Amino acid sequence: MIQILPAGQPAPQFVLADADEEQLRLKDLLGRWVVLYFYPRDNTPGCTLEAIDFSRLREEFAALDAVIVGVSKDSCQSHRKFAARHGLSLVLLSDPDSAVQKSYGVWRPKKFMGREFLGTVRSTFLIDPAGKIARVWDNVRAAGHADEVLAELNRQRDQWKNSLKNNQILEKCAVELVRTVRKKQGIYQKARLKKSNNSSD
Repeated sequence: MIQILPAGQPAPQFVLADADEEQLRLKDLLGRWVVLYFYPRDNTPGCTLEAIDFSRLREEFAALDAVIVGVSKDSCQSHRKFAARHGLSLVLLSDPDSAVQKSYGVWRPKKFMGREFLGTVRSTFLIDPAGKIARVWDNVRAAGHADEVLAELNRQRDQWKNSLKNNQILEKCAVELVRTVRKKQGIYQKARLKKSNNSSD
């Protein structure tokens, strides 16, 4: 059974074309937060609502050093028309063979009107500046989702800052400990040398 990638794992790397047919590499976004969301299709009601909501909050995400990236099977041309039609200000990537969706575990069996088929399960991944998946939303409801992700980003950033601060404190303590040990070793060696010299006399 295909399962979505859990939080805590490194985000799978990829290279995909955006609406302008420029290549975007996930590794180029290291050092920033990434909101990576997968959606079924351009111009469908739920996907349009989700994209408009993320666009509406784009500046607030940017203020938190986060970039929003949407991925679907649609072509680059479809993305251009989709963005122009709804005034979207997002990075939209084309994954025509669903390879990236498969690597994240969002290309899965779906059911509609009694028929089962493989398709994109609407999902979002929050990726931290180190390239690790910090939070996962599976089988997303479009309404209100962008606001929920923004709230989680704020929470995750606070945790990230505290973690970095704690690591810096630990590193500082480790440096001081090494200095203290070396200082004591130096004093001990001088004492031994002095004792050795006195014995020789």
